[in-house]
Formats: sequence, structure tokens, C-alpha cells
Amino acid sequence: AIPDDAELGLDPLLDDDVSKVRAAAARAYGHLGRVAVGELGDIIKHESSDVAEAAAWGLVAAVEAGAPAGRAAAALSPLLKTDKPLVAQVIAQMARTRGANVLGYLQNFVRDKDSPTVRSAAVDGLCFASAHPGSTAARSASVLLGVAANDSVVAVRRQAAQCLAPVADPKSHLDRDETAEALELAIEDRDPHVAELALFAL
Repeated sequence: AIPDDAELGLDPLLDDDVSKVRAAAARAYGHLGRVAVGELGDIIKHESSDVAEAAAWGLVAAVEAGAPAGRAAAALSPLLKTDKPLVAQVIAQMARTRGANVLGYLQNFVRDKDSPTVRSAAVDGLCFASAHPGSTAARSASVLLGVAANDSVVAVRRQAAQCLAPVADPKSHLDRDETAEALELAIEDRDPHVAELALFAL
């Protein structure tokens, strides 16, 4: 079906009496791309938590279908107060294809003081962003992964070290110079797994 037909088919389902139907429709609506962002943003503002969560994931599909990542990420803002970990996870997935456009969010999330879950999601997103060859996003992501490699929570440090480990590979898009200092510190990590990964990277 062409997008207009798909939109007409999904619109009634967004108003269905059953929340599971509305949630499924919200996820599917994202595949319409750019035109879906406004509607999904309204759903996030006004719907129940399960439907709003589905709409958030629908925004990932919208970005993958060509919607502007900055606008899609901004539509998530009502959830920052109620479910920041979800927002971080969704934006991390957006970084698969639009790392540069969501890097500011990831930068804030990787330094979040309250939630290791938020910081862990940010590491996922930074790892995705660092895979884009020759981009400023890849360099910036490398720096921020270095921040995560010295996180207070061992699971986050392990996750960051795992992402940084391929830096020694000539095919890697990570910035070796930007990560060297963090990796040198990580060699002294009290967790042997983090220290081993850092040593491997250097």
C-alpha cells in the first residue's frame, strides 16, 4: 500500500477502545516516516504509558523511514520525566542510522547521575554512532565512550570497554587518539574484565 493508504488504514486503529490495538497501531504508524512524527508525538503526550511507549518505538521506525531524527527525538521529551530509561533506549536505536543527529542526547545520558540504565543505553547509542566512518560523530562518540569506560558502575564500564576494544583494529572507525587516555586509566580498573579489554585495545 502507498503511504496514504496505510495512514488511512491505521488512523482508526489509533482510536480503538483496546489499548493493545492502539499500541500496535502506534508502532506501525512510524513506518510512514516523516508524516508520522507529529501524530506519534501527540500520542506520547496524551496516551496511557503502554501506548506512549509503543509510540516512542514507532519514532525509531519513523527515523529509519526518513523522518528527521532531531524532530523525532524532541517528540520524546514528555517521557523524560516519567521514563528517562525508555527515552535513552529509543534514542540509542536512532543512533544506528542518525548518530550525529542524536549525539547531544547521548552526551547528556552518558553523564546521567541517577540511572545506570540510562548510562548503559547511552553506551549502546555511542557504540552505534562510533561505527559511522569518517564522521565527527564517530570521533565525539569515541570521547564519550572513554567517559563511560570510567563509570562508577562496573557493568557500564564493561560495556564501554567492550565497544572500545576494537580500536586497535585498522578497520575500526573509533578514534584511537581520543580514547587512549581513557583506556590507559581503564587498564588499572579493579574489574579484571575491563582491564583486560582496555589492554587489548591498546
